[in-house]
Amino acid sequence: MTKIVSSHGQKGFLRILSLSVLTVVTGCSDEGVINSPVAAPLPVQRINRIVVDERTVTVEVTCWTPDPCYTYLWTEETIQGTDYYFRIFGRSTGHGPCPCVVGSIDVPVSITTPRAGRYGLHFWTYSGTSVDTSIVVSRTFYKLYKVRG
Repeated sequence: MTKIVSSHGQKGFLRILSLSVLTVVTGCSDEGVINSPVAAPLPVQRINRIVVDERTVTVEVTCWTPDPCYTYLWTEETIQGTDYYFRIFGRSTGHGPCPCVVGSIDVPVSITTPRAGRYGLHFWTYSGTSVDTSIVVSRTFYKLYKVRG
């Protein structure tokens, strides 16, 4: 038996199909991020290097991004004793078409320690997890560390 679909039914089907295609296409677009004032936290993938120059510590980390069109905005820092917790934020630049592939960006993070000692550095990755390392700072210490990943 053949079922006959009315023109009203065809229009409804075409509307649903159009909305579905639009949803899939805009899912790969960063249009929602561009129009949103809220930045996104970027999970840290790895620590690339650490430079300790007296009390100043500079750490370069690589962060995952939802697509290659993301840029760094700021770093949120929380200090608990000698432990430093970092959460890095970014958002889409909105420049040109952006492919639907995961990207990454390198971000420098600097802190000035209050005194010589051992410090824990914790970089947020996802809920409840982090990339961690510890450093020792002395007054007459200058060294470039290369962290293997």
